[in-house]
Amino acid sequence: MSVTLFTIGIIEICTNAEQFFSKKRNYIYLICTILGTMFFRNNGIYVILLSFLFLLFVFRKQYYKSILGVFLTTIVFFYVMTTWGYAKLNIKQGSAKEMFSIPLQFFARLEQRENENLTQEEKDAIYQYLPVENLGSYYNPRFSDPVKKYFSDETFANHKLDFIKLYIKLALKFPGEAIKSFICNSYGYYYPDTLGWGIITETFKGDSDVGKEMQDVLNWNQSPIIQSKLIQWIEDTINKKEIPMISMFYSIGFMFWIMLVCMAAIWYQKKYKLLLMFIPVIGVWLTSLASPVFGEMRYVLSLFMCLPILFTFSTTKDRELLNK
Repeated sequence: MSVTLFTIGIIEICTNAEQFFSKKRNYIYLICTILGTMFFRNNGIYVILLSFLFLLFVFRKQYYKSILGVFLTTIVFFYVMTTWGYAKLNIKQGSAKEMFSIPLQFFARLEQRENENLTQEEKDAIYQYLPVENLGSYYNPRFSDPVKKYFSDETFANHKLDFIKLYIKLALKFPGEAIKSFICNSYGYYYPDTLGWGIITETFKGDSDVGKEMQDVLNWNQSPIIQSKLIQWIEDTINKKEIPMISMFYSIGFMFWIMLVCMAAIWYQKKYKLLLMFIPVIGVWLTSLASPVFGEMRYVLSLFMCLPILFTFSTTKDRELLNK
């Protein structure tokens, strides 16, 4: 919701910046939506930073002071709260492994498929960060949790640069596997006809590969939230995408391509400033490519929520907007 409200704020700035920045209540609105985006989403800070840079560039001749003031104030406040504030409140920081599904999946894939071509030095380097025997046996191409659960935060904290160097070195040595690993763990975000999780009403689905992975490797147990045949039917219908045409409307990949069409329409109509309204959703989508799952709706729910608004502004015939 916060990303949607933030997107509406950007639309207001793009369509009438002078009026927007002339009212104090709009500053409060923008600050609240920025803070909401950063605090309620793990990737929210990246969405805000990306939006900040583009807004600052587009409005560099006018309103740059207002944009700098609002964004820098909220970003500094966010970092103070998530460092000093969290420490005072005894709130633990999240693990670094949450942002490293791409390299961790790649390492596990190499252990499974290129083990004979890895040197002992390379295997030892991987083992430093993923200290588990038979790492390749835990590799699921579409789901990184079975691998990343073994990630050593302590080793990473002491050897961050070495981790990056190792990934780059192995990616250059095995470029095909690096690309395949990335695609397998992200294709649901851009390939329309993907079977995945649209909604889920239990901790695992026993008759699915991912469900078995959760049960056997992660020790998760089945725990339906609500026992209902109707809810189960809705879940199966959405997740299995069995209704022709209609099923595409809850496909992440299909929504992504609709968004690109909307952007093309904006460009064709020369409403260039309005392209800024896509930045928050693009930021969410880009960071979701590095998520633990190949395609999960909850990571990009803001895309579904924002798309009706984006579509409306992409197809409007309002002459005033056309001249913005």
